[in-house]
Order: sequence, then structure tokens, then C-alpha cells
Amino acid sequence: MRKLFLTGMVLFWTASSFAQDPLPVAKYHLDESTWNGTFNEVKDVSGNNLHGTAVNGALTANSTPAIPSINNLGTCGYGSFEHDNNQYVNIADNNILDLNETLTVSAWINPSSGPSSGLFSIFSKDSNFEVHIDSSRRVFWWWQEDNGTTRTLTSSVAVPLNAWSFITIRYDFQNSRASLFINGVLRASRNSGSSRRLRINGSAFQIGQDQNFPGRAFDGSIDEVQIFDAALTDQQIQQLYSQRHDCSIIFSPQCFTDDFSSSPLSDLWVTSTSKGSFQPQIINNRLRFTQAVRNQATSSTYQRLFPAADNLVEVEFDHFAYGGNGADGIAIVLSDALITPRAGAFGGPLGYGFKPNESGFAGGWLGVGIDEYGNFSREGGQGSTPGRRRQSVAIRGSGVDETGYRYLAGACNNGQTNTNGNCLSPRVDNNSSGPVHRYRIVVDSRSANQSQVEILRKIGSGSWQSIVGPVNVLASQFNQAAVPADFLLSVTGSTGSVTNIHEIDNFEVCALRSRPIDEQIDHFRITHTGQGVTCNRSEVTIQACKNATCSELFTDTVTVSLDPSTVSGGGGWEGGNSQSFTGGSGTFYIRKYQPGTITLDVMGSNPPARPFSTNLCQIGSGGWSASNCDLVFSDSGFEIDVPDKYAAEAVEVTISAVKQGDSNTKCDVGFGNVTKSVALWSQYLNPTAVDIIGDPKVSVDPTGTYIELNTSESGAGNFNLAFDSNGQTKFNLNYDDAGQMQLNAKFTGTVDEAGLELSGASNFVSFPASLAVVAKNSDGVEEECTSIDAFCDWFTKAGASFNLEVTALGQTNQPTPNYTHSGIVVAHELASPDTATSQEGTISTVSYDHSAVAGSINIVSQSLSEVGVFDFTITPPAVFNGSSAKTITPAKSVYLRFIPAYFAASVFQSPTLQATCNSFSYIGQPFDYLLAPRLALNPKAANGADVTNYQFGDFWRYDSSWPTRTYSDTNTTESINFEQGVASVGRFTDPNNATVVQLSNEQITYTKGVSPINSFSANLQLTLGASDITDQDNVCYKTADSNSTNDCLGISFNSDNAMQLYWGRLLLNDTYGSELSALRQRLELQYYNSNQFVTNTADSCTNFDSVTNFDFSSSDYTVVTSGSPTQPEVNASLTSATASNGESWLEYSAPGSGNTGTITSSFNMQLRGVPWLREDADNDGSLDDDNSVSGQVQFGTYRGSDRVIWWSEQD
Repeated sequence: MRKLFLTGMVLFWTASSFAQDPLPVAKYHLDESTWNGTFNEVKDVSGNNLHGTAVNGALTANSTPAIPSINNLGTCGYGSFEHDNNQYVNIADNNILDLNETLTVSAWINPSSGPSSGLFSIFSKDSNFEVHIDSSRRVFWWWQEDNGTTRTLTSSVAVPLNAWSFITIRYDFQNSRASLFINGVLRASRNSGSSRRLRINGSAFQIGQDQNFPGRAFDGSIDEVQIFDAALTDQQIQQLYSQRHDCSIIFSPQCFTDDFSSSPLSDLWVTSTSKGSFQPQIINNRLRFTQAVRNQATSSTYQRLFPAADNLVEVEFDHFAYGGNGADGIAIVLSDALITPRAGAFGGPLGYGFKPNESGFAGGWLGVGIDEYGNFSREGGQGSTPGRRRQSVAIRGSGVDETGYRYLAGACNNGQTNTNGNCLSPRVDNNSSGPVHRYRIVVDSRSANQSQVEILRKIGSGSWQSIVGPVNVLASQFNQAAVPADFLLSVTGSTGSVTNIHEIDNFEVCALRSRPIDEQIDHFRITHTGQGVTCNRSEVTIQACKNATCSELFTDTVTVSLDPSTVSGGGGWEGGNSQSFTGGSGTFYIRKYQPGTITLDVMGSNPPARPFSTNLCQIGSGGWSASNCDLVFSDSGFEIDVPDKYAAEAVEVTISAVKQGDSNTKCDVGFGNVTKSVALWSQYLNPTAVDIIGDPKVSVDPTGTYIELNTSESGAGNFNLAFDSNGQTKFNLNYDDAGQMQLNAKFTGTVDEAGLELSGASNFVSFPASLAVVAKNSDGVEEECTSIDAFCDWFTKAGASFNLEVTALGQTNQPTPNYTHSGIVVAHELASPDTATSQEGTISTVSYDHSAVAGSINIVSQSLSEVGVFDFTITPPAVFNGSSAKTITPAKSVYLRFIPAYFAASVFQSPTLQATCNSFSYIGQPFDYLLAPRLALNPKAANGADVTNYQFGDFWRYDSSWPTRTYSDTNTTESINFEQGVASVGRFTDPNNATVVQLSNEQITYTKGVSPINSFSANLQLTLGASDITDQDNVCYKTADSNSTNDCLGISFNSDNAMQLYWGRLLLNDTYGSELSALRQRLELQYYNSNQFVTNTADSCTNFDSVTNFDFSSSDYTVVTSGSPTQPEVNASLTSATASNGESWLEYSAPGSGNTGTITSSFNMQLRGVPWLREDADNDGSLDDDNSVSGQVQFGTYRGSDRVIWWSEQD
């Protein structure tokens, strides 16, 4: 059913006209400004009013559409779905959606993540159609045909994360054609040839879920969902791919709310405590920031990004301050999303501004203080202020550390009125009961070079009153920092010596543009030596941790802002404090030209770090702590150079005794031409000492013999090191394992050098020299395909799980058990079949994190979706523990052959019988097929997905001739045979299915019994045994994958026409007449019907060929079959070689007057090729001795005896 509604507004534009194209029966732009679970809020704009409802908090967004708007035309808004919250859109069933013959369904998708196993659903109508992404991020379509048969189709390519892809499915029941497109390109298709309709149901249509199936909720964005009741053409699908519609009518602000009605606090809020022990939490259905307790300070950040430019952001909330004696307040903060939120100074600055030695809010751009005590207007930033303004609201601007955060504007005429008492009336606190105080903060940046800020308040049911602004905070007099790309929204609360309870309720933030935070770094970890010398740089390694324990690193590109941004006395980060790295870690260098201490930190990053996260530092093998971030520079010490190395590789260490030279970067010799007793020890950095596997040791050879170093200063050994005139000493160092280590040296003077102390440390990275990989199937066996073709032993099934055992090896090929490395890439390569259309397939695990384990063997679970010969490579990132000094040789597996898991065989073409004569065949007469039986093998991977490479060359391993095939017919008990060695089974070329085989030249015979049976219609069934559908690798027909052959199946074909089967016979009827006239003898073809023999008038096919095929015997005449007879010779001739209407005739010339006598004619049916016409004439229960049929011809007045019972005449 299709309806067309015309309105006064064109809502959809395309690159070409759709005037003659099908209209969708349902269309969802997902452009609504907000969803909140209201019935029918998700609009169907097709005109059929099949509206839907957002479930479990699914939202809309518009900041990153699939097709950006040009002249207000694009894809505009879209639905945003969170897998962990099981969010989706539900559209109730309607008969308009019951499509069983043809359909096309399309949608844009932008997945934030994919399933590690199982499926994430794009849209579903249950058995009618379901479309998902699988663990390899391929598009997976599942459906059922009307007979209950399950079908699947899997795309040949994966869809990317965090990028839009256009997905389309198309079904046409004619030949059951199914096609799957990605971005308008055909990526999978199948054709069963059986013209099956789809199964319809009463299930809802769901966007982002599969009938609320556990674990299948989509994660990411979906847009422009359309359903057509027609199979669109390829061109029409291309047009869908480029469709745009008018965006100008939809961009009202999108709102997000929280009424704090249930605990715990939503995970959209990230909370922090800076002072005291109170954590922001829901109490009595409000979000409380402080108790009425002295010296509490807390912060909360809302986890959503708000573009700062060309946007309108409105924040509303009910505000409560009560229960104490009037201080301090809360601040609403907009900060740069690339700077990790950290609260500023508390007390008067309310957690936004700064105090001496207390930095302001990190990345702070705008702070709105609701201030009871009044000091937010007096302290917390640079520049002039109006002084203390009690019971007030004020705005402070951007700042960094202890600069900026200027007072911009405030209530009471910027603090110029009501200076001696409360600024606002009613006051901002003492409002736990009575009329509710509700605030609205508006930040409007839609005009170029402006950001208008206004603060409004409403008391109870009163009207909104503007209390601050609007004020353009980008005006030049405010010295505001550049507008960041995105804002984060935070709320801070504090008390000091004076207190109040501080709470908010009915929170709402609305924005024209916003988006969820897709990726976050949990925190950073910083490794350094703890000491440096002023004349040289000091090495610092930064790790981006993906979780709280840092067991997993964030291996994509990370850009960090390093602290300190400037160094007192000169120095700083080499290359600047903005640095980037990949692979999870990076190594950087910092200098300080004067003795002193700097504190290392990461101020912000892209992707951002979790708000209020605490970065941790490590000095040597000490623990991870925020208190270990101080790096102390001295003007003298040891400068140690340990090259990064391979495990078990000896390298030369240089220790230089240095002191500050006459320039910032010049080191002078500390002491030279002298031997000193120096303590040496090593420390584990990564893995740490508590995580180290075994007891690997660094060894050095200052004495000429390698000696293992202790791992603590207290156990350090003293070595007499000879320093040359340059103040240097050198020796070799080795470490057999992998990881990051630190070498420490310390000289402590005695006697005349008492009090002199030189120390130094250097980190170095020990790389594995190579990785090795062994692939093992479920039997724990690696079957190498040495010939790289289809004839080697197979390894495992496509789609089946197997293990890649990866080992890290040192330079001497010994395992390095302490090797840990995130983001190791797993790749595969197809070696054979090598054709233009061979498919590489996909693997389930494309990367893994290598963990420290005894023996270093990490087991990577893997599967491969295709058939063929492949190898696997394991490639680690170029950066290891922040160093790229060495290259770890990737691992490469042996070649492995993958086979189908099973055949999902199906009848591709039902056979039609070839009647031997018109519409019938005689029982016992061989016949063939008019349309041969065709079988589609449909090779499958273990998960039921199609495999392609089986069809190419020698990888087609199916060579069965169907030797165990049998025939049966429910309409008869006669046995049915076929002629051995005549028929053949071969591949049949079909444009829609390359796995079809066909039985050709079959000769089928219904066995003719001795007793006549009535004619019947053939209901022939061809049955193949399980072995007939089994290839050379024992791949067989199953309904699903298994590890047994007991569930291998056969299959049956039913003929689809009703050929008639006749129990037939041939008669040579007796005849008589005058010797003066020629005689004719009737050859009659009969069949048994209704329990009697009748002439088979349908037989105009039986061929007697020639009169010479008949035998004639007579004691009275000579019978000739050619020439002119001389009486009394008799000439016998055949009137027609082929029967007509069930008969033919033998003609005999007249022998002449007085030449009376008889002739016996016979026809050998066995010898003359019509054995199916024999009958048991001698009643001995066999046809074997009844090969001939005969009749008598009599010339003369005596006619002989009729074949009747003799009559006896009586008086």
C-alpha cells in the first residue's frame, strides 16, 4: 500500500527527479530537535504516519551530519544511540510494513564502536528483515522466507568507525534475489532461484535494535531511514545515496535534561572532590555539591561537547543554597574541551578563579558564579573588580593558571548598585522551601566575533528577569582568549569557614549543536628519572591510558599540551609544549637552564582526557603517584647515555661527569683522568617491579666480566670507573628481556671530597628483535600449506575460531616474557586463489595488546571469513615505550588453507521430466530431463555468511557424480533405476550464483513389472545422499556449522510436471482373406488403463524402422521384403516406420489363385530396441523370455479360428 500526500512545503530534494520513482512507505529523517520518550515523537514524513518513539533515552544531534548542509540542503539531524543504555526507536507494526515480495530499506550509519562478538543492530523487522554489523564490522542481513528457510547475506567489506556509511538492502522474490549495497556499491548478493516470498510478522520495526534482543543495541548515529515496497534499481539506490533535504526548518535547540529522580548519578556526569570527603551525589532528588560543612570543594562535568562558535547554548536549573550561615556558592563553567577539567581555587573564586599558588579552572573560558558571600566579584582573577558583592551573580572570563579570569559583568549594574547590602532580592540563598529560584544562562555565538552572555532568573511562577547582560564577552576590553572549538560544561561548589548546602534540580541544557564524547583517555602516565642537569635535556615518556589501571593504552594519534608551558629561568620542551604521538606512548625532552624543580603534567589533550582525571608519575621503579611528578635539575651530575637496544644485545654505555658550562647548553667536565668508585643499579620502569615476570637483570662489564646489577640503590654495587680527560667512562650493558629500564649512577665523595655528590640516571628501552607467530586450529595443530594451492592439507574452516600464538623474541631468539605493547596490528593476506575478483575476506581480530606472561606467548583468538590460502602478519607499532629507535621485525605465519564450514545446499532448479512421446513414457522406457535438476551448494563460513573464493579454479573442490542418488515415486511401488556411467554432474554457469551444479544426460527407467498396472502421473523424487553433497575436503550440506559429520544431510528434488507412465505392449494382430487379394496386418500399441488394455492413440512415436526388422515364417510361401514377387511369392511391406495414433500396418501381396496358406510374422522387441513393450505372454512370471511378439496371416477361404472360446451349439 502506498500513499502520496502533498503539502505546501518541499521537504526532500535530490540530485535528480524522483517523479517516476517509487515513494517510500516510511521515511524517518530523525531531525526532531529532541526526543524524550513521548509517543509518536519520531516522525514518519512519508505521509503514512508510521511514527515512532525513542526508547531508553535515545537522542538526536546535528553537529556532524552524513551530508553537510549546502544552501540549507543536507541530511541535517540524526539519531544518536548508546549501546550500553540499549537505546533505539520503536515503530509499531502496521500492515503497510508487511512487505513479502519486494522491498528496499536504506539508512546512513556512523558506528562509534562495533561488537567484539555477536551483532549490533541497524534496523529490524524480525523475521521479515534484520540488518546488523558483526564483530568484523561487516553488514550482516538475516531474513526468513515464507517456508521458514533462513537466509543470510554478509557484505564483502567492513564499515569504518566514526564515519558515515550508506547501507541499502534490496529484495525481489522473483528468483529470491537479495542485494546489499554500501555507499551505493553492491557488496553482496544471492539468488536462490526458488522465487520465495519473505515471511511477514506482527513485530515492530526498530531502528538501532533487534526486537530488544540483549546486547544488540547499536552504538553510534543513524539517519535517513527509508522503507520502499519496491526493489529499487541500482541507479535509484545511487540517487538515495546523494539525497538531501531542507535543513532550515529543523534547527531548534536540542535539549538534554536530568531531574535527578533516582540514584546513582547518571554517567553523563563526572564528579570530583578537591577538598573534604563529600562527593557530589543525588540526595532527596537533587544534585548536591556541598554539605553545610566547612572547607568542602567539589566539581561535576557534563559529558557532552558544545561547539563554541556559531551556536546557541542555554543552561537552566533550579538552585538551592540553605542550611548554613551563607557561603560560598556554585559556579557554572564553560571550558575548553581540549583541556582536562580541573577545578580552580575555592572559597571566593568558587572553584573557577585563582588564588596565589592555586591555579584557576583548567581551560576555563567563562565562569558564572552564584555567590552568597560575595567574594566571587572581588577575588579570583586579574583586573579591576567592583569588590565584594553579597548575594550576587557575576561572570568571569578566560584564564590560565594564575593569569586572566577577569571580572566581566555582574548583577546590580555590574556591582555598582546595592553596594552596602545584598545585591539581589530575594537573596540567592535561604531558598530550600518556598518559591523556587530558577536560573537561565544563555551563550549566543551565532553572530560573527560575538558571544553574547545573559543570565536570567525566575522566582516561583514569576516571569524571567534579566539580571546580567546581555554582554558580548568577546569585546576587546575583556581580553578574552580565542574561542575554543568545543566547550565542556561543569559545575563547581564550595564552602569555606562559612557554609551552606548547595544543590541544583531539574537541570536542562539546550544547544543548536552538540555531540556526545566518543573517545576519552582515562588519564596520562609520565615516566622520568627525577633528576637532570642544567646543561642537558632530560627525557620524559608519556603514556595515554585507556583505563584506570593503564593495562590498555590509547594507540590512536594523541595530541597533548605539556606542562610546564614555560620554565622559570629558561628552557622548556624541545619542539614546544604541544606534541603528538601514536602507539600509546611518546618520548619527549625538556630543559631547565637553572637549578630547580619543575612539575611535569599533561594539561589537555585531543582526544580529551576524562574530566578531573589525575595524571600519575613514576620516578625510576617507584610507584605511580601524582606526587612523583617533580623533576629536579642540578648544575652538576652524571650524564648517562644508554642507547635503546634489542633484548640480549650488548650496547655501550657512556657516563659523563659534567657541570654547567658557560652557556645554557654547554656541559663542562666535572672530573677527568681519574678513577672513581660509582654505585650502579637498575630499575624496572615498564613493566614495574611489582608486575615483572621472573627476575631479569641488567648486567654491565666495567671490569671486563658481566655483572648483574641490583634493582635498588640500597643494594647497588660500587664499580671503579676510569674517567678520561673528557670526563667520560664507557662500558657495555646488556639486558635479555624487553621493556623500559633505568640505569642509575651515584658518586658519594669521601675524605677530601666529603659532601660531594654526583648522580644521574638514564632510561632506555629494550626491544624484542622480532615477533613469531604460530597458528593453531581447534585441534591444536598448524597445517602448513606448502604448495600454496587448493591441494594442500586444510587448516580450518572459514569463520571458525583458531588461535594465533605470538611470541616476542630477543636478538638470540630467546623469549622476552616482559614484553608489553598495545595496538599490535594483525593482518592477513590472500595468496591463492589469485583472481581479479578473489575476496580477501575479513578477520575477527585486527589488533591486540601484548601482555607480559611467562614464555611471552600471547594467544590471539582469530577467525577468517573466506576460503583460500592465507598468511598472517603481526606488526607492532613503530613506537615502543615512547621510542622508535629499533624496529621489531613483524611475525609472519606459514601459509594456511581455509575451507568452507559447510554447504547450505538448496534446490536451485527443480527438474522437469522429458516425456519420450508427447506427454507420456512407457514403464520400462528410459527418459531424460527436459530441465535438469540443479543444486546450489552455497558454501558458508561457520557463522553462516557466504564465502566467495570457493568458486575459483581448483578451490572448487566439489567433484561428486552423485553416486548414491536414488529415485522414488509416491504414485507407484515400481522401482526406479538410472543407467550407470551415462549421466554427469558438472558446474552450471548462472549469473546470480556461481556454486550451481547440474545433472546432465540422465537416463531414468521405471522398472516394468510382470503384471500390468494402470497408468499414472509421475511424481518423481530424486534424492541425494549426504555423501553426494560432500566435497574432497569433507565439506558437506548442513543447516549450521558443527564439528561432526553425523549431521551431514542429503537433499531431494521433486519433479514439477506430471508426465504419464503407461504399462504398454505391442500386438501383431491376426488377419485373413482371399488369396486373390492383398492383406494388411495391424501393429497395435496398447497400454493398460482402467484395468484393461486400450489402444494408445497418443503413441505416434514408436519406431519400427524397417520391415526388415520383422521376421516372417511360412511353409506355404516364400516371403520377400523387396523387389517384385513372383506368385506364389508374397511381398511384405511396412506402411509406416513410425506408429500413428497407436498403430501401423504390415501389408502382404496376394499369392494368387489357389495358393492358399499361412504366414507367421514376429517382432523381437528386445533386439529391436523397444523392450518396454514386452509382456509375460507365456505366463511364467518373467519378461526375460518374452522378447518377441507374433501374429498370423492366412490366405484362402478358411479363415482359421478366432481367438474366442469355442461355442457348442445345442438343440
